[in-house]
Amino acid sequence: MKKFALIVLSLVLYAGVSAQGVNFQELTLSQAIAQAKNNQGQGPEMVFFYAYTTWCGPCRHMTNNVFPQQIAGDYFNARFVSIKVDMERGEGPDLARRFGVTGFPTFLVFNSDGDEIARIIGGANTADAFVAIVRAHIDPAYSPEKLRAAYEANKTFDAATAYMDALIALRRMEDVSTFMNQEFMNFPARDRFSEGFWRYALHSMSSIDSPVLGFVIENKPIFDGTVGRSRVNDALITAYRNILFNFVSGNTTLSRAQVEKATTALSLLNEGNPVLRFYVLVANHFAAGEIDQISSLFNPGAFHSSTTPAQQAQIERLFTSVQGMPKSRIREYFSAKADIWRRSADNFERQIERFND
Repeated sequence: MKKFALIVLSLVLYAGVSAQGVNFQELTLSQAIAQAKNNQGQGPEMVFFYAYTTWCGPCRHMTNNVFPQQIAGDYFNARFVSIKVDMERGEGPDLARRFGVTGFPTFLVFNSDGDEIARIIGGANTADAFVAIVRAHIDPAYSPEKLRAAYEANKTFDAATAYMDALIALRRMEDVSTFMNQEFMNFPARDRFSEGFWRYALHSMSSIDSPVLGFVIENKPIFDGTVGRSRVNDALITAYRNILFNFVSGNTTLSRAQVEKATTALSLLNEGNPVLRFYVLVANHFAAGEIDQISSLFNPGAFHSSTTPAQQAQIERLFTSVQGMPKSRIREYFSAKADIWRRSADNFERQIERFND
């Protein structure tokens, strides 16, 4: 019995030691670089520098949810002397100026000579995602170029996803879209309809002539079954909204046929969302050069009673982004909205007065 208890205690202690997160040391940056230099093959020879502030929400997420994870500890503790610095205290302000750190969180990687070899701005939702981001920045074996060469050598779906994961880690989303639209028909059929495929398809439907978008539309019943109808609908709605928004704001051009294709699809996908109705109306009027008709659609009294504040904000963003919309008309709209708010405020004040002692 005593032997069994000792075994259990040993397992508990081992779990407590091994399941640890990133070991951030209490060192200055100079001390961390010196330690990395002195390790000489006996320990980590790079420095991981975490620049944060106490008021930064994403920083708190990284500190509380990402860095304590074992997957993060296993990766970082073996490779880096890790330190974290509040950029508003101690040496933080001087380091922020020295390295041009203006956004948080920012992560810098230094070699043992103190040279910056990687800079990552912004964190990640999960520990494994952040490890992938750092690895793509510093490890040549996980560089997009190396992984693209591996894909070209065997053309497997696993090699394709490894390459796209590296691109996503480096936030090269346009490259993901280009690769997917060029290569997805080379993937085995079982993979083209998988959950794994869907992850990359989401980044690849940003243009009206996207082959991936056409493939999803053509095979929507299958994707509804494998991915889920609501997820597929949401993704298609987002894709067509972005396509039409870029069109009416003058960022892209579409033919009348392409506008009709996008607005028809959005109408079919719409299940009572008033914002989508405005996208359809505005895009069709814009394609016909009817700016005055678009202007007449945006009357606060016409849709404020039937939409939520979030929906109103989306409609207003669309309205104010239309290329060629007179600024005077935009000012007129917001002036009318301000009048509505003032009348509402006056009404609330009167209600307050009724209940004064």
